[in-house]
Amino acid sequence: MKIEDLLKIKLKKDLLSELETKYNYNNLKLDKIEFLKLCSEKIDSKIKDISFLTNEKKCKYTEEQRCCARIWDSHYGTRCRYKRNKTDYCNHHNNMIKRTGKLYFNRYDEDKPIFNEKGNRFPWLVDSNIEILNNIILKQELKLKKLINKNRQIAPKI
Repeated sequence: MKIEDLLKIKLKKDLLSELETKYNYNNLKLDKIEFLKLCSEKIDSKIKDISFLTNEKKCKYTEEQRCCARIWDSHYGTRCRYKRNKTDYCNHHNNMIKRTGKLYFNRYDEDKPIFNEKGNRFPWLVDSNIEILNNIILKQELKLKKLINKNRQIAPKI
């Protein structure tokens, strides 16, 4: 089972528990089973499109309006979220080019630089923390299934 599925199950369980404690069934003229069934259906319809594995932060500008520089963004190297000026870059990145003659992390549509000016390797991350956790859970699930199948013995005939 994927971590996203586990998180949705946990979310639904917590929401149902919270709703059960907050609402009075007598005022709604529903019995407990009907109320929880109704809530469960509503929660299912709302959480089906939730994605926990997105790392992309929201930007209020369109692709055409955004600065074309890559930013550090906690080791992920994503596109700058500021509005570009008359050039391809925002004020900050225009000033960086004027000061140093280059962008520290290149443009977003170019390869990520591997080394910095001192020759040290950039520690870029490819997956988000939740994706890394998801991969760990999936590997453990596979190991568990192998152990179960390996240790399963056929019962002798009587």
